[in-house]
Amino acid sequence: MQAYKDWAPTVCDAKGYHLDNRQNWLVGLSKTRDSDALESSNFDNALELLSGESDTVEVHAFNHWGPGWFEIILVHPSRLSELQGIAKRLEDYPVLNEEDWLQREFEQVCESWTNLHVSERIEMCKTASVSIFAARQDNPYDVDPGNGSITDRLLY
Repeated sequence: MQAYKDWAPTVCDAKGYHLDNRQNWLVGLSKTRDSDALESSNFDNALELLSGESDTVEVHAFNHWGPGWFEIILVHPSRLSELQGIAKRLEDYPVLNEEDWLQREFEQVCESWTNLHVSERIEMCKTASVSIFAARQDNPYDVDPGNGSITDRLLY
């Protein structure tokens, strides 16, 4: 576990920036504007495993020149064993809550598909050897290409 005084979001940033009274607290997980579904899910589920924000668990948000913003979970050293337990779980398998992660991925896939112009959907269908008429579907999970999920073929 890393103390906040020894942590920086990137090598170009100052360690322990701005939180003078939290320098010895431990850095749990972090997420940024660019975090994927897994990183966001793990962040939120780690916070839940720590029973949310309290006198010994805090979420701090910062603006940042790179990703735009980031958030970190800071944990009082008295809760080291809980934080180590979360880290051990992530070491063994990098997902804290598979159902939550998959739901977030599902929502991102649907949002991405919905935001594509029909011409972009057609190109994706052609690339995946799927009927171009599948581009009419608003939900990519409604498309049946006959040999596997269209989302697997189009988006992965």
